Amino acid sequence: MNYLIIHDNTPIGMIVEPVADHSMGVVQGPFVPFQAYERVRAVFRLFAETQVSDAQDAPERLTRYHGELDALRLSVSTADGRLIPIIAAHVEDYSVELGEDGYEGFFVVEPNPLFGPSGSFFDDPRYWDGLPPSA
Repeated sequence: MNYLIIHDNTPIGMIVEPVADHSMGVVQGPFVPFQAYERVRAVFRLFAETQVSDAQDAPERLTRYHGELDALRLSVSTADGRLIPIIAAHVEDYSVELGEDGYEGFFVVEPNPLFGPSGSFFDDPRYWDGLPPSA
């Protein structure tokens, strides 16, 4: 199942063929940016630049990144539009360094009664069709 990362009611890109760390509630996979991603690219490049730089101001830039990320108020949905309650979403944009393969999307979920009888995102086939936790 693929997932859309959304900013201001507009999908900015899609996480494709995701994998998960069930114990941490993290879903991640290659990120395919849409045209709307250009509106927010600078925020995610700010993060990437702090990771590949040894600049003295990296801690301040990372703090700035977190503030700008929070201000984006990203959301996530299934590709067919089913909204997913998330704790956080993020895009790692190393496209300058790695080209088109330099994108990775992430989101974090927590137990929620919305996710079927167990409350687990990973147990609800409406939201997750990847490997089960024991696989």
